[in-house]
Amino acid sequence: MVIVDETRGRMAAAHARIAVTGTAGLLVLAKAAGLVPVVQPLLLAQGYFLSERLLQAVLRQAGEG
Repeated sequence: MVIVDETRGRMAAAHARIAVTGTAGLLVLAKAAGLVPVVQPLLLAQGYFLSERLLQAVLRQAGEG
């Protein structure tokens, strides 16, 4: 698995048939593993840009929305 947020990197990984997750997905996995208590402040505090639609989807997946 590779962790990449950029579109070109995701496309290259998909072409190479490598599983992909991004920063948001990694945070959801970290929460599920008990490594972080909440995801939302971590995404917002770092100036990480997500569309409102994607942010809400990530928060639902993390059990925060």
